[in-house]
Amino acid sequence: MNTLPGVRITTEVISANPKGNSPNIVALVGASEKADMSGVAQPYKFDTYSDAASALGTSTTNGRLIDMVKSAFDNNASEVVVSVASITGSGSPAEYVIALEALRSRDDLSAIAVEDTTAPVATSTEVVIDFMANEYKYIRGYVGLPTSSNIAAYTDRASLLDNDRMFVSGPNYKDIDGNELPGGITSAINAMIAENEIDPAQPITYTPAQGVDGIGLTLFNADYDTLHNGGVYTTQQKNTVTRVARYLTTATGTDEIREGTISKSRDFVAISLKNLLEGRFVGQKLVDSTIADMDAEVNKRMKELQDEAIVSPDQDFSVIVKKTPNTNDSVDVIVNYYAVYPLNSINLNLTINI
Repeated sequence: MNTLPGVRITTEVISANPKGNSPNIVALVGASEKADMSGVAQPYKFDTYSDAASALGTSTTNGRLIDMVKSAFDNNASEVVVSVASITGSGSPAEYVIALEALRSRDDLSAIAVEDTTAPVATSTEVVIDFMANEYKYIRGYVGLPTSSNIAAYTDRASLLDNDRMFVSGPNYKDIDGNELPGGITSAINAMIAENEIDPAQPITYTPAQGVDGIGLTLFNADYDTLHNGGVYTTQQKNTVTRVARYLTTATGTDEIREGTISKSRDFVAISLKNLLEGRFVGQKLVDSTIADMDAEVNKRMKELQDEAIVSPDQDFSVIVKKTPNTNDSVDVIVNYYAVYPLNSINLNLTINI
């Protein structure tokens, strides 16, 4: 239940068996060579890698935040926001909490990716993501694991988070020299791939990752089944292409949103309706004609979302607008709709007569 001044909105994805704010601005959190740690100049916002290198330095002695920035730009970032956790080392969990907290007030982000690969920092990222959702800033969090992590480590981390706005990326990518990249860089690449789509319901399966060559584990089909069932946003080397295999949230319960595109489109719908209602109706007289106008506008917007295939165009949605019981200044807007699923696999049954 998302409450606005004078308006309450509930959106529910009602697809059976469920397997951005300002678009494409990903926040990166990690350790760098230098930064103004007084807090006055943080977080930073860069629209070129060279600007980031000037401000953060290019040394990776403390951490590889600058490499995360480069990877984001290599994968079509138009700009990135950076929050530096440390310039004296890789950063402690407490320092990451401070760096993550610095992002909470921003309303221009679509995602956060962190360099640190420990469980406490992943959990701290989840806390910030959930807090921002309560403030109608619907964004997603991307985390990774250290190099040489095995399949069980990825599924264990996903199980720890179990959140349909949190993503564990793996296995880690390799660079062009064949070295396995750390989880922070992998999460930054995959965050940018996922958040770069203009259409929130557009599947990103098989989208190539730029600036990499291979993945750190050799996997079989059964391994991918394990990762997918465990809620891991998986990478893949297929022939000469390194790419996304499946975009999945860490939520694996039967009543939760597993598919990343459904999570994105759900948040897109909520933001779209929130902006529509807040911008036009808050402050108006709460009379029957206002409620009727709100009903008409929400139905119109939902039809537009159907036409764009952001919500299912093949199944009906429903809208209920009514005064909130026992109040004189609030309206409930309840919207139910079906999600659009990504096409992730094609099954062939062949009968060949010779």
